[in-house]
Amino acid sequence: NIASSMWRPGQLTYELLSHQTGTSVVGTATVLNEDDDVGHWVHSLALGYGLRQGTSLDVSAARRYADFGANDYLQARILQSVDRVLLEGRGVHDLDGGSALSLSAQSRLGNHSVLLSRSEYNSFQNLDTEFEADLASRTEARLSGALRRGRGSGVNYRLDWQGSRYHAS
Repeated sequence: NIASSMWRPGQLTYELLSHQTGTSVVGTATVLNEDDDVGHWVHSLALGYGLRQGTSLDVSAARRYADFGANDYLQARILQSVDRVLLEGRGVHDLDGGSALSLSAQSRLGNHSVLLSRSEYNSFQNLDTEFEADLASRTEARLSGALRRGRGSGVNYRLDWQGSRYHAS
């Protein structure tokens, strides 16, 4: 939910994080499947600022360690509330090369939530794309919510669609 990242006008927030992936504070595993990233450190610093009512800006820097070395990322994100729609624009740059841009919109219609997202990649890899080195773009649509009849019990649902385009090899 991107609405939780909206700041009041003039509000400055900061967040400094350092955590070890796949491990809880007491050292127990937090993932069921061991993967190559378990045990590596991630450090980040993020600043957020409320530009005006319904508009927030975030900037962050992060370092992610993995078996192949460290990656340094810079990110800028703007959030804009327009009536009942939340818009998000995000740009990420890997200092070792590669970048990504994304635009998304989300809204609620009664008990239903709608999300549309489009991302463009330029030699960019992160945890979501590390096995898709030639990924050029991805479009996503999600509809979720609850179907209820009166005050009785209902059914929760989530429908996802994802389309990807790859660079020619």
